[in-house]
Amino acid sequence: MQDMEETSRPVPVVLLTRPLAASHSVARALESLSAECRVVISPILQIEHLNMSTQIDTSTVLALSSAHAVAALQSAGLAQGQRAYCVGDATAQAARALGLEAVSAGGTSADLTRLITEKEAPCPILWLRGEHVRGTLVKDLSDAGFKVTETVVYRQKEVPLSAEAREVLRDRSAVILPIYSPRSAALLGRACADATAPLEAIFISQASADSWQGPTLRSVEIASQTDGSAMLDAVSCRIAATSRG
Repeated sequence: MQDMEETSRPVPVVLLTRPLAASHSVARALESLSAECRVVISPILQIEHLNMSTQIDTSTVLALSSAHAVAALQSAGLAQGQRAYCVGDATAQAARALGLEAVSAGGTSADLTRLITEKEAPCPILWLRGEHVRGTLVKDLSDAGFKVTETVVYRQKEVPLSAEAREVLRDRSAVILPIYSPRSAALLGRACADATAPLEAIFISQASADSWQGPTLRSVEIASQTDGSAMLDAVSCRIAATSRG
């Protein structure tokens, strides 16, 4: 029989603030792991795809910043089996599903730059990206002799937290915050300014952790790799540790 302290300990909350489809995907993964937690979904970003006017042919070499760039390419009907260098595995997987010859850098924009310079002789590169970016990909590739054209194909609009999310941030249960980008870290930090719940953050990268300007965190963890699988592992381990107290 569990003692009184164990039976009364609050269940940790996982607050998922990725765009809606991505948050639901993480929630399903946590459910499949039988993680003992309460999941609250409240996107802090909404993806808005923009019209693409750029002409792309089969010889165009692409750099893709995220799976949202792949979706924009699909919406425009411009995917024609081009060679595509992708920032991470999820982006590459989405690009392959669209018929692109995709290669993953498995990490950050710096990793993407290194991959392109290793695989390609200087050539024109079309970078399909979001409105907000970090890193120096254009400068670094230009310095290496590449001609880079940037096209913004999606916008990441800020969305206020839901009433349910604000409520759990004011409660006494620990709130686990998986944070997948520097922009999300900055926005969520501001949204958590008045939080009284213990906050335990898991960042996908050091750059994301450096962007946090919210209240003091009870715990901070950086995922072992900059991908969704490593984040899921870190979140499930944090749930277990928090549940044990």
